[in-house]
Amino acid sequence: MAGQSITARRFPFRIGRGPESDLRSEDAGVWEQHCQIDYRPLEGFFVTTQPRASTLLGTEPLTGPTRLVNGSELVAGSLRLRFALDDPPARSFRLRNALTWLALLVIVVLQAWLVTYLPK
Repeated sequence: MAGQSITARRFPFRIGRGPESDLRSEDAGVWEQHCQIDYRPLEGFFVTTQPRASTLLGTEPLTGPTRLVNGSELVAGSLRLRFALDDPPARSFRLRNALTWLALLVIVVLQAWLVTYLPK
């Protein structure tokens, strides 16, 4: 599974070797229900591990619900996961560009009119 990208579409996102897991892994040290990632709208993403399952966040063992940040490395048994937020969708700037060019055109036409028709 090295190098694969997995997108969590719903939460809680369960990691383990059991059939109900969203991310199934047969790696050594991964339990049936090893840990899960929850999303709390006002607080962010949190990982919770089973009490006796060996789970690390970076090099620190997890003891309770722990907040994940972009780039966090989660180690569940011998399985290594990197938590990353997806890039936001690209916005189209067509309307903004068109309005900017229209404004510039209006300014140029207005200046030409002022230079031509103002009394000298």
